[in-house]
Amino acid sequence: MGGTVLAPSLSTTPAIELLPTLSQSASVFLRSLDCFFYRTGRIVEAGGRVVIEAMASALPVVCHRVGGYAEWIEHGESGFLFETDEEAFQILTRLKSDPDLRRTVGAAARTRVETIFSARNQQRLIDYYLR
Repeated sequence: MGGTVLAPSLSTTPAIELLPTLSQSASVFLRSLDCFFYRTGRIVEAGGRVVIEAMASALPVVCHRVGGYAEWIEHGESGFLFETDEEAFQILTRLKSDPDLRRTVGAAARTRVETIFSARNQQRLIDYYLR
């Protein structure tokens, strides 16, 4: 969703649907995916809210190692981090062929987000900033 700029390059690729930005709610869109692939470019994502949203939706995430979201992902457990396009392709191919791995890593991603954003950790963050 939001990648319509890629239409000229992907117009003849079967099974790829490019949706305009905000054409669906994020939760509906994320539930339609088997995994979530996120790659940064020249601009590094400091936070990566969209990655956390995907993890909260119990999706296995496959993300470029550079970005603030990387500290939330336990590689191979609650998601996957890659450095090269080849590594990303290998991970995505593995996930495509292994639905159990997708479910296991997706469930771990959801648990990880629940832990990070638990009431206990929120209070720790508030206490930290109030010091």
